[in-house]
Amino acid sequence: MSKLLKPAILSLSLLTVMSGAAVAPALAEIQSAFPDTSQTTIKLILTVPAISIIIFSLVSGRLSRTLSKRTLLFIGIFFYLLGGLGGGLANSIEMLLAFRAVLGIGVGLIMPMSTGLIADLFSDKEKATMMGYSTASSNLGGIIATLLAGVLASVHWRYSFGVYSIGLLVFSLVFISIPETRRKINREGISSGMPLVVFCWAVATFFLSMTFYTLPVNLAIYIKESGMGSSTAAGVALSVSTGSGFVAGILYSKVKVLLGRFLPAFLCGLMATGFYLLSFVDSYSLVLMAVMVVGFGLGWSMPTLFMGATKAGGEGNGVQTMSVVSSTAFLGQFMSPVVFDYLGKLAGNDSIQFTFSSIAILFTFFFVVCLTSLYYIRSPNQEAA
Repeated sequence: MSKLLKPAILSLSLLTVMSGAAVAPALAEIQSAFPDTSQTTIKLILTVPAISIIIFSLVSGRLSRTLSKRTLLFIGIFFYLLGGLGGGLANSIEMLLAFRAVLGIGVGLIMPMSTGLIADLFSDKEKATMMGYSTASSNLGGIIATLLAGVLASVHWRYSFGVYSIGLLVFSLVFISIPETRRKINREGISSGMPLVVFCWAVATFFLSMTFYTLPVNLAIYIKESGMGSSTAAGVALSVSTGSGFVAGILYSKVKVLLGRFLPAFLCGLMATGFYLLSFVDSYSLVLMAVMVVGFGLGWSMPTLFMGATKAGGEGNGVQTMSVVSSTAFLGQFMSPVVFDYLGKLAGNDSIQFTFSSIAILFTFFFVVCLTSLYYIRSPNQEAA
């Protein structure tokens, strides 16, 4: 095994989860550049990639059975660079959305590989650590991208798309460390269908992604409208969220052991607390505190869901399992503004604060459900006693 294989696999995560949200700090400036465009359409700049990602995440799982991982990754990175950097050249909102869709093709091909390779190549103990590191890498990419995009957007919104040039670094690592090997299918070890429980984990991932994505979709506009700062301030806030997610990923294996079966309730409590704070903040410092709490919640929740899904999918099915889970994660991203804008109109309150408070209530409900289940579902040690 190459010494650079682990860094190469983890570098793939730099390109994935926050890929659509990387230019979130530039949304307000993009809206000013296209003044006749509705706010909902502007939000699609972040969520349109999810449509392509949903489709091509599923395609990636199929292609991984016939194409070598190296070839598939090269194709994915090519589309990532084309769609990401191309956005800065768009002269209409339609062209910009088209480039964002191309970006989604690249991420859709890469995403299942970034976590599926971990599931297939590492033992259970090392897998938990690597899943945590994968989440940390995703958040590290978010820190770099959102901070840099915020600074670049303050000069001109087009420059913010330059953050996608990080794909060149990842291309180099993949070229050096991942060999050209065609997948050999073990018919006995790899099932043709997914167990039903995998789809349960996928639904949970959909919900988590949909709720979290209200942050990058709304935060830049919320901060600007509230007079708490500019696009640079929004970039810093999003970077704080991804920064706490980075720390959470590094600590994941230890926290998992420490909290054991209490981990789900703890995570729901964290998310509820963060969104409650966001729903009534009146200062930039409180915004930073709230997004930090949410970042920790996401940073521990994602590897928990990925671990559960790949374990349910069975040995050797990592890439195929993650193609399903990845597609629902990005479906959640795409549906986030659609669902919460509709709920706001239905309730007669389309404010961003209402969106955050609604999510806080949902996570509080799940927090209570998790605590209640702990009472009725005993651990193996308790049953033995």
